[in-house]
Amino acid sequence: MTEAMVVELPADKVYRLLLDYFTTQPKVKVKKYKEPSLINVWGGWRSYFGKYKPWSINIRISPENGKTRTEFDFFFFISYILSFVLYITGLMVLNFLLGPRAVLVTLPIMIIFFALEPYRTHKAKENVMREIRDFLKEKNVVCLYAG
Repeated sequence: MTEAMVVELPADKVYRLLLDYFTTQPKVKVKKYKEPSLINVWGGWRSYFGKYKPWSINIRISPENGKTRTEFDFFFFISYILSFVLYITGLMVLNFLLGPRAVLVTLPIMIIFFALEPYRTHKAKENVMREIRDFLKEKNVVCLYAG
């Protein structure tokens, strides 16, 4: 999932602002960076039942006609894998404790939870992008395009 943003600032200033933003966020780690074009960030959020949902963002910053184009490439694969493993483990435990009938009853519920995973990750991406836009507004940065 990629989001793009164009702002009216030089690339090095956008890089500095984003690096400052992510280094001050709790539960977010800047894993690698290459000034002024790349930032790799890892983080997560708490989901229903307190599950930890990890994500990663590769941020590419490039100058474009006096402005700066910033692309945020979100990576939720680890989150999908952890959810899948959790659901399968839950089914195995239910089968062991209560027998196959319990699995047949709860299987549709687990399928629905797993089917909603893309929606939850999409909402997480929207929240992160909204927070970044709000941070840039606080710093009086004009965002020309965000989508």
